Amino acid sequence: MVTKFFKHSTLASSWLKDAILLKNIKGGGLKTYVETRWTIVYECTSSIWRLKDALQHVYIHIFLK
Repeated sequence: MVTKFFKHSTLASSWLKDAILLKNIKGGGLKTYVETRWTIVYECTSSIWRLKDALQHVYIHIFLK
């Protein structure tokens, strides 16, 4: 659900990219999930965990302002 939201929302995706740069997080953006690839499942969940601070920053920007 997280990756779908950012994939379909241009504005939120832009805010996430800005937050990643602001927080100086390395490793790229969110990885998308594909059912047939188990390593992709790991990469998807790992990217969400790695981007936790940036995702919280975007959440505050979207829902609490």
